[in-house]
Amino acid sequence: ALPAGRTSPRTGDNVGGKLTIAAAVRVSGGVSILNSIMILDRANQKPVGTLFIYDADPAAATITDNAAYVHSTDDLKVVAAIPVASGDWTTVNSKATANVSALARLVKPVTGTTLYAAFVTTSTPTFAATSDMQMVFGLVHVN
Repeated sequence: ALPAGRTSPRTGDNVGGKLTIAAAVRVSGGVSILNSIMILDRANQKPVGTLFIYDADPAAATITDNAAYVHSTDDLKVVAAIPVASGDWTTVNSKATANVSALARLVKPVTGTTLYAAFVTTSTPTFAATSDMQMVFGLVHVN
């Protein structure tokens, strides 16, 4: 789940804090292909922004929910920057979904099997609850 703590992120804010993608690769030293990202937005806010994928824990970056996002010295840990555009969103029954697909991004953690992510908005969504936005990562294990 991607929590949305305070309700009104500003442009350039992180939404949900640092995300941990456990078992992103099958074995330590392994590689996966990030094929898709499915985002559910229960508040129908359709946030626009960029999802950054890191190959190691971005501990030096500022990735705090609803606060200005700062790469700091962890900018070299970014292995993918996935834009989420307004045209990616569809609304059904007052809930929005975005399926960003055909990404074909090779991803490999520096150590272990975990990747990390951060969503940075370029819009100003207003969420009602911490469970309003959730993400599912479509990964194919290569080895």
